[in-house]
Formats: sequence, structure tokens, C-alpha cells
Amino acid sequence: MFRIESLKFLRIVFITCLFIITSQSKGQVKSFIYEKVKAEYIFSFGQFIDWENNDKSFHIGLMAADSSLTKSLRWISKWRKVKKKSIEIIIINNTQEIDQYKENLNIIYIGVNKCEEAKNIIDLSIENNILLVTDSCNNSKNSMLNFTQGPILRVETNEQNISKAGFTIPVFLLSLGEKYEKDWEELYRKTDSLLADQQKLVELKQLKLNERIHEIELKQKEIETLNQ
Repeated sequence: MFRIESLKFLRIVFITCLFIITSQSKGQVKSFIYEKVKAEYIFSFGQFIDWENNDKSFHIGLMAADSSLTKSLRWISKWRKVKKKSIEIIIINNTQEIDQYKENLNIIYIGVNKCEEAKNIIDLSIENNILLVTDSCNNSKNSMLNFTQGPILRVETNEQNISKAGFTIPVFLLSLGEKYEKDWEELYRKTDSLLADQQKLVELKQLKLNERIHEIELKQKEIETLNQ
């Protein structure tokens, strides 16, 4: 009986693994791609836009709960530079903290769930030559650049706010999303293929495990019949 229960426990483990694999194959991987593309976009904004700030470091302020984006930008800051400057990531918890860093900030990114904060930041951003980047915000008047998610991640522009802040956005920057997305989609396809192979392997092992459990249960019944 102990052996049967152990095999049944293994079957539960396999089913759990199968659930994890299938649940990650679409939504989570796609979300991962979006965050990577956003991070590449933000880095490119820094690299190809002219800045008045001549500080030794390039400062990116993040007002977001997007831990994956934060991790991506931290990784970029570790290995890459903006115009030969090291990148410093600053986590901003509220609008009051922006006033503390405004003289050094180059970019402020406002996450999906923080769009309401943009209206309190846009004027300060314009006055201090800070590029305000928002994410999926409906009110574009409080933004300069806004990510929109669809089949491809795109960037909306508010030309008036961009001009007021003294920025010129190279046109090619706004079409980089498709290139970045293709690069990460290739990774997605490879990952998806790997997950599909893993799913088939788990299903095969589960089938064999079920057959083994069935065989043991039959033998157990035979033994019980003989002992009667």
C-alpha cells in the first residue's frame, strides 16, 4: 500500500508540473517579453536623445511596481552605459521624492498602476528637462512618451510636452519596438517550443505512472482475493 500511495503522490507532482508548464507558456512569457522591450526602449531613449544634464551618471527614476522591469534595467545598468556614462536606477515611491532628485534625473518611468501620478509630475518634468515615460496611461496630456500594449508594444508621443521640455525624439526610436519585439519573440518561440517538449515529456511520464499504479492495484486485489 505504501508503494501505491507513493506512486499516487508522484502522479500529483507530475500533474502540478504540467500545470506550471502550461500556465507559463503564454501569458507569463509574453509579459516577460514586454518588460524586456520596455527596458530596451528606455535605454535607447537615454542613448539617442540629447540631454542638458551633464552629470557623471545617467539617472533613471522608476515609479512602478514592475519588479521584472526594474530587474531588466538593473541588469542593463550593470553591463551597459548611456553616452559613456554609468546608469543609476532610482526607485521613487511618491511625487515628493521626485523633487529631491529632480536636478539629476534624466528619465522618469511611471508604471501601469501609477498613471494618476503623471498629472503631478508632468510640469516638474518639463521644467527640469526630464523625459516622462508612462505605461498604458489613457490621458496622454500628462505624458511625453507612453507605452501601449497590443500585438506589438508601441510608443505614443505628446509632441507638445516633448517640445516644452526641450527634447527632440529621433523618429527611428519610435519604431524600435518592432525590432526589439522580434528579437524577444524569437526567444519566446524557442522557449514555447521547449515548454511544449517538456509538457509532452511530463504527459508521457504521467501516462506510464498511471499504468504502473493500475498494475500494482490489480496485483493488490489479487493478493487480497487469495488471502480471503
